[in-house]
Amino acid sequence: MSLFRLILSVTLLVLLPISEASAQRSYSGNTLGCVPGVPDVNSQDLNADRGLGVCDEKNVHSLQFEPGSQDLGSIDFFIRSCWSWYYTNPCQIDRYGRYSVEVDGPTENGYLYLTGSSGDTLKVTLEFVHPARPAETLTPGQETDTLYPGVRDYLAGPVSLRVSLAPGESLVSDSYSGNFDLYVYQCEWWDYQPLCKNAPGDDGAPALLAQPVRFQVGLNPDTLIKISGLEDMELDGSGTGDISAEQTFCVFTTDSAEFNIRGDSQNGDNAFWLRGETITDDIIPYSVQVEHLGSARRPRNLREGEVARKWPGANQENCGGQENMKIQIEVQRSEMGDPRDARYQDILTLTVATE
Repeated sequence: MSLFRLILSVTLLVLLPISEASAQRSYSGNTLGCVPGVPDVNSQDLNADRGLGVCDEKNVHSLQFEPGSQDLGSIDFFIRSCWSWYYTNPCQIDRYGRYSVEVDGPTENGYLYLTGSSGDTLKVTLEFVHPARPAETLTPGQETDTLYPGVRDYLAGPVSLRVSLAPGESLVSDSYSGNFDLYVYQCEWWDYQPLCKNAPGDDGAPALLAQPVRFQVGLNPDTLIKISGLEDMELDGSGTGDISAEQTFCVFTTDSAEFNIRGDSQNGDNAFWLRGETITDDIIPYSVQVEHLGSARRPRNLREGEVARKWPGANQENCGGQENMKIQIEVQRSEMGDPRDARYQDILTLTVATE
């Protein structure tokens, strides 16, 4: 009897849920500084650092203030942004290295600001400057609209942050400082509306800085002083009594620093003199008194060419509309003698300087 066997082979297909995972971006630790050149074949762990980095960016930047100018200066540094399909290859055309930037920090009314030594805030604007693109004013916490080209062959390209006073800002304190964070986002490689900050990444690129670059801005201007509000003065010589006139003015100094004041007469020498407009050898002496308003300090008589010391300055330019000084000019009738001219004049120069 023949034996017939039936062998049944069964293949079980088990369907298991598969989770979708998006490609991860590379993160640069920004460890390589400005070292140029294509990375070594054995340096795969530094791929992202070689492709993206910020270098020669100092931790503290000291800016300069020039009275009458909004410009505070530039912070110069370099950005490396270079992406090739294989990390040992040279960079391709500039679309492979494009990037956007962002700066964040303390803000007030949409502006970044520095904090003064007296607790005030000084609002500033920052522009990102790249040699191949128009400068763009940075909005705090927002990625630039402009995409900036990187440099070929893993080199670092020069850029800068230009810092200016925000419109209407003026200095009050004698020093200012602020801490800010710089972000650099490498863009996707394709041309049409590439993502930079929010790019998901592809095969380890584009790259992000693992941590933003923190930098400090310091502003230490010399103590500033400004006199304003002085106008020509007319003295009425009619009548029989002494002749006088007065006006108020403002002296502003940073941080309300104390100042000195000196009066100089164009006609006088150790004395204030009015000189006849037609009969120039006819002179009349006068006195000058200055007073600080709103304080208990006594008025002082100025001596021609000499300094009266230690007056407190206002902490706002133009004194915020409330002037802080008063000057009084007086001619004593007893010292006029017998005037021979109809009009007398002098140019009185007030000079103020900080202590």
